[in-house]
Amino acid sequence: MGVKARGELDAAEQQYRANIQRWPNNEVAANGLADVLKARGELDAAEQQYRANMERWPNNAVARHGLANVLRKQRRHAEALQLLPNPLQPVTAQDLYDLHLRGMILLELGRWDDALDAFKRGLEAASALAWQAAFRRGLVLMDLSRRNHEAAQRRLRELPEDIPQLNVYRLHAAAARRDEAEVYVLLIRLEAAVVRMDFTTRTAFRKLEAAYCLKGRAGICEPDAAAYRAIMDAEIEMEQAA
Repeated sequence: MGVKARGELDAAEQQYRANIQRWPNNEVAANGLADVLKARGELDAAEQQYRANMERWPNNAVARHGLANVLRKQRRHAEALQLLPNPLQPVTAQDLYDLHLRGMILLELGRWDDALDAFKRGLEAASALAWQAAFRRGLVLMDLSRRNHEAAQRRLRELPEDIPQLNVYRLHAAAARRDEAEVYVLLIRLEAAVVRMDFTTRTAFRKLEAAYCLKGRAGICEPDAAAYRAIMDAEIEMEQAA
């Protein structure tokens, strides 16, 4: 496992910069550096690096997609969407990669019908199980965003894996439906997994826990609009990091 995969971002940056100095035409290292800057939250620096990469390698889909995701994180949604093609029949892995991000941006904008179309088209076109699961999670997020928590629970039953990311979504739906028994089980499961969670999953879990008062003794509470938006933002970031 490489240093970036282990979350050692400073070491990863040093490694990528050394690789770029040694092999200036290595687009993998140049995009890897931009990815590290993005992961550290240095969005302006990441944007500059992705743009430089696109200028040097105009047909590099990884740089284009990475820049679109940085623009999304900066809430420059219109600019991000312009970078993402909208294929009627996605057939390549890159088409699916872009369509998934396009769906997430539309979801952030509250354009639920358009997001639904993107996720459904991606699911229909995906043959790999990993991609099918990614688009199913997108549909779960769409239901959660629309506060259709019962529909989200139905979709989650199609994703049976016992992993923290999915359990955060399950906890969200259960808390919103005031299912205290399921909330209790999921809280125990997630607390036991906290040490193994990445930053985005842990952040989404803690925001959800706070917004629904899941640590208090007075019972589950209802988050206001701002708190609910913060939950959704954290869950979208978690999904994008998956």
